[in-house]
Amino acid sequence: MRILDTFRHRLACRAILLLLVVAVVGTNGVTDCPNAFFNFGDSTTDTGSLENALPFGDPGLPPYGDQFFEEPAKRYTNGRVIPDFFSLAFNKPLLQPYLQAGAYDFRHGVNFAVSGSTATNDTTITPFYLPFQVAQFIRFKKTTESVRTQKAKCLPLNLFVPAKKAFENALYTLRFGGNDVVLAYVHNVSVSNIGPATNLIINKVVPNAMTNYESAIRTLYRYGARRFLVSGLGARLVSCSPNLISAYSTSPLDNRGCLVFPIEAVANWNGALLQVVERLRTNLTGANIAFFNVTAGAEEIEFNLSRYGFNPKVSRKVCCGASGGPLDNNYNSAIKCGRPGYSVCNNVNEYINWDGSHNTEPYYRIFAEFLLEGKYTEPSVNYTSLCNLDYSKFGSNITFDEVYGDTCEVTFTS
Repeated sequence: MRILDTFRHRLACRAILLLLVVAVVGTNGVTDCPNAFFNFGDSTTDTGSLENALPFGDPGLPPYGDQFFEEPAKRYTNGRVIPDFFSLAFNKPLLQPYLQAGAYDFRHGVNFAVSGSTATNDTTITPFYLPFQVAQFIRFKKTTESVRTQKAKCLPLNLFVPAKKAFENALYTLRFGGNDVVLAYVHNVSVSNIGPATNLIINKVVPNAMTNYESAIRTLYRYGARRFLVSGLGARLVSCSPNLISAYSTSPLDNRGCLVFPIEAVANWNGALLQVVERLRTNLTGANIAFFNVTAGAEEIEFNLSRYGFNPKVSRKVCCGASGGPLDNNYNSAIKCGRPGYSVCNNVNEYINWDGSHNTEPYYRIFAEFLLEGKYTEPSVNYTSLCNLDYSKFGSNITFDEVYGDTCEVTFTS
């Protein structure tokens, strides 16, 4: 009887343990934590590549970077972007940009994102579109392998590149789309021909982007990637963007003051991207490809502004900009944030939009938490629970020196 009781006790414990694992991990088979991150994207995740490649841009000027960094930090916001919060949560050094001059530390991954980038072949703003970023990853991986095999000959370089296992265990994050859709409208739309421009996006821009997305993920998989987190495009992040609303100020708005015409194009983008993800899940053995519904996350914030700390009265206004534009939203395309004549709001934490085109640090922080907790993500992986993540360094009063006081700050020098 004692043996039977012991067996039942052990069986019950195993059952409870199994339930806990299922609750934390879900059904996607992810049971370990990533030890490196490789990011591909645009200004929403760029940690310095564009400013390193093309100096003297806006993020090299104050008040960019005032929060956390306390100086311009080559990011298109007042402080941190999503990869920064990932690094803080996992207690890693900040993810450095691939285009990094001078000292570097790539042990825990690389950020290939460049502001202005697209998933399509549109290189209007920058040549660093998605296929280009993937090509950079391939070059980086081959360089890393070469450095590691030469051992002592490559000291100390081989001390600051990822371990071989890191490429397989890493989380690969991809986020594009805002520039693709906006540039298509800018190139092809006036108030009188919005319909044809939307059709162009649906019939040409989206298929081109999806071809590049699928090729990128397949290529990364071929080079060892197994864990992906692909973000869709936020409908309200496009239609409620102050710079776009100001550019098409005579176009119809919805009851929340956002443009109506981009919604169809964004929905088509997300539907097509989800199809790519679902197809690749079937075709790529052993790959875990999660899809983050940005539109759902943005609506969660939009309909609960006060709960998330934002002021509904300034939800369509720009924190850092200038008056004199077509609308009363502190956005003037002739006077950009950081340029002569700009003004900055008193409480940035109440604002969603930073400079007319990009969001504030508090907004990016919430999205980082959604991603880390597996919210609006399918399949959902709650890394916060799985990896016992620490959000204590997410606060708006925390500074870079408090967290990384003994870290080389070459990344943030103007």
